Amino acid sequence: MTYGETDESKSVEIVGRKGSRAALMGASKLIAREVKNIQGDHLGTIMDIVLNIDSGKIAYAILAKESVVLISEKLFAVPWKCLKLDASNNQFIVDADITQFNNAAGFDSKHWPDVAVQSWVDGIQSTAGIQP
Repeated sequence: MTYGETDESKSVEIVGRKGSRAALMGASKLIAREVKNIQGDHLGTIMDIVLNIDSGKIAYAILAKESVVLISEKLFAVPWKCLKLDASNNQFIVDADITQFNNAAGFDSKHWPDVAVQSWVDGIQSTAGIQP
């Protein structure tokens, strides 16, 4: 299978396979993908992916959640290892409590924290009720 071809569900473009799982995906195919919790509640949409330059691995995804009044977005950092691809529904699933997630500190799009500090990422994960 080559880049740009789709799997049987026609929902996820893939580069390679490991069994029925996509082995490689272009980052552009992940941006704007919806994220829900196990119960099906909408948590947000992936707006960015943060890479660890030293390891070459994805550190976490930045989820955007529109505010109630649609004036600005509330952003959350979700460790990449916590996101599971649901290819058949063209979305990601994360084990998070909706109430805790909605009440988590997060940050706004104009005031990003120092995203390279691991203790900050760990704090966001725990206050958002995310289970790895």
